[in-house]
Amino acid sequence: MADIIFYTAAICCGIYFVAAAVYTGLTSKFHLIWLCFAVLFGALGGIAGLQQTGEIQIPLWVKITAGSVSAAAACLFFWTEALIISRGHGKPDPGAKYMIIPGAQVRGREISRPLACRLDTAYAYLKENPGTIVIVSGGQGSGEEIPEARAMKIYLEKKGIEGSRILEEDQSVNTDENIDFSRRFMDSREDSVVVVSNAFHIFRTLEICKKQRLENVQGLGAPSNRIMIPSYYLREALAVIKYKISGQI
Repeated sequence: MADIIFYTAAICCGIYFVAAAVYTGLTSKFHLIWLCFAVLFGALGGIAGLQQTGEIQIPLWVKITAGSVSAAAACLFFWTEALIISRGHGKPDPGAKYMIIPGAQVRGREISRPLACRLDTAYAYLKENPGTIVIVSGGQGSGEEIPEARAMKIYLEKKGIEGSRILEEDQSVNTDENIDFSRRFMDSREDSVVVVSNAFHIFRTLEICKKQRLENVQGLGAPSNRIMIPSYYLREALAVIKYKISGQI
């Protein structure tokens, strides 16, 4: 029975890897982790099959150790995912003084789909709250002809948000800097802020805000491409664990 479970998991991971590769063109190497999982589960299935036929014997202590480590890792992973999911679907109060939108990939001068989702979600809030000032945050990376902040401002202006409401922070290269550098545009750490990002990214962003002593911050989660959700949430859980271990949140 165990070998069937492992083989099924291997097939599912392999299928998802192919789907993600076709959809994204493997622009992110992280998707290769699903291929690694497919190989790992396939190998475990083979070992389980040999164990069942008696061709190999695995010592009891190895089974107990592997089971205990796997159970602990699973508990940590699912607890982290629960935190990520719960914080990603909150509804912020109206009337925030500032909004911060962390950047994401820009291809040349074109907004990527994840970033467009953030900006469309932000636009809906800004339209209903005309007094909110928005800080678009992101520097210029590889393959980007202009800073992410400039591309974001252009996008929002085309949707009808006045340029006078949009402040550009165009030096940051990661989420920590997005928040740190954007904070410098604010009058006070106590100012009310709505942070807009994709739903899977909200928990870590809010924890970074807390670490940087922003006192009055709420999150507004944007949707993501459905086919990429497993990859996004897996990567984010690993990032949250890494940030927690390193003391960044």
